[in-house]
Parts: sequence; structure tokens; C-alpha cells
Amino acid sequence: MKRFLILVLLITGLMPVFAGGSDIGFEVEVPARVLPGSRFRVNYILSNARGYDFKLSGIKNAEVVYNYSDYVVKSGIFSSIYTIILQAGNEGTIKIPSATVYADGKVWKSASKKVKIKTNRKDNPSVKVALTVPDNVEPGEVFKIVYVQYNGYEADIELPEIKNAEIISKYQPYHTRQLVKDKNGVQKVEEVWSYVYVLKAGDKGRIKISATSLKTGNKKYKVKGTEINVEPDMQKIRKRMPFYEV
Repeated sequence: MKRFLILVLLITGLMPVFAGGSDIGFEVEVPARVLPGSRFRVNYILSNARGYDFKLSGIKNAEVVYNYSDYVVKSGIFSSIYTIILQAGNEGTIKIPSATVYADGKVWKSASKKVKIKTNRKDNPSVKVALTVPDNVEPGEVFKIVYVQYNGYEADIELPEIKNAEIISKYQPYHTRQLVKDKNGVQKVEEVWSYVYVLKAGDKGRIKISATSLKTGNKKYKVKGTEINVEPDMQKIRKRMPFYEV
């Protein structure tokens, strides 16, 4: 009986917490402005709980393209995300209605918000891109480089010019989501896209990867180029060398 009790405690200790009691919150995240005819996300975020029976009334001056639900687990706490993809109509205002969801024995209601539709809107500054590479590789070594895009939609990448290495393969884009807080402490959904290339290093020297760009929506975002050292691992070479006693 004691062994069974210990096992149950271990298993439940590893499981995410599905409700956070008084820490539960239900908020809606929208962009301030969008272009006429453009697509954008509306995220309803149920923090620290698993939600059921999500309900939302109709939306005017925008067309629902599709919707889906998702969740994230952070520090063992389960949060639910309900995403609506909308296509904006003509210039004006979109009223994003409040939604309801059932969690932790009660019905939670979000606030309603407004989104302006304007033709002079600047491009979304929340999109960021970066390139991650190893500092050093060995001649002939197979390794990965990853273009990472924060927010936006799946992008098209202009293939960079690569010297002293060849591209062996390319992975399908990998999409994840995470909850982050902005400078005002407001919780938001951050979309993360990863584009992975598998390379094979050439001769000793340096691999040069030129600058390139990722296009998401109607805008291109530049990614700086970089260089990677190509040099043999001397410790491995020493281990392979025969040892002679003097």
C-alpha cells in the first residue's frame, strides 16, 4: 500500500496543473491596426486552467478564415489558447466580441476589443528573425543552421549563398507557441517558426553564409549573414595518434 501511494504521488507530481484557482484569467489579444483585406490573429488566452465549451458571437466587418485551440504548459501550469484567424474587410473598425469559457467550476468571460482597419498602417514590428549556427565545425562535419522567426505566419526564405559548405537537406518548417509578457506585463502569445537546413562543411577555413530575407505576409525581413570556423578537433586527432614511449 505504501509503495502504491508513493507511485501515485510521483506520477501526479509530474503532471501539469490544470487549474490555478484564483490565478485563473481570461483575456483577449488583438493587434491595434490591420490593413484592409489582410489576415490577422485574435487570441483568447485562458491562463492557468484547462477550458471547456468556448463560445464566441459573430464578428462584423471581418471574415472568419479558420479557428483552432491549443495549449501551453509553463512551469507545470496548463493554459488554454483559442485562436481565430480573421480577414479584415474595408476601412473602419472591427469589434472583437467578448467570449466565454468554462473552467474550474465557473464560466469566465473575456473583455471585448476594437481593431482599426487603415491603409496607412505600418508593418507589424513584432516580427523578428534570427539565424543560429555553431561557432566551430570540423572539415566534412554534418551540422544544422536554424532560421528562427518570432510571430507572423509561415515565411518564404530566399536561399542564402553559402561558401565552403553544401546544403544536404532542409526540414519542414516547425511551428510552436509560447506565452510571454510584454513591457507592460500583459500576457501575449508568441508564434515561433523554425527553418532548419542541414549542411556539410568543406575544407579547413571558414564557411560564409550570406545575408538573406524571410517574407511573411507582404513584408520581407532581413537576416544578417555570418561565418563559421572550420578546423579539426586537435584533441580527437591526438587520441587517434599512436603513443611512443621514449
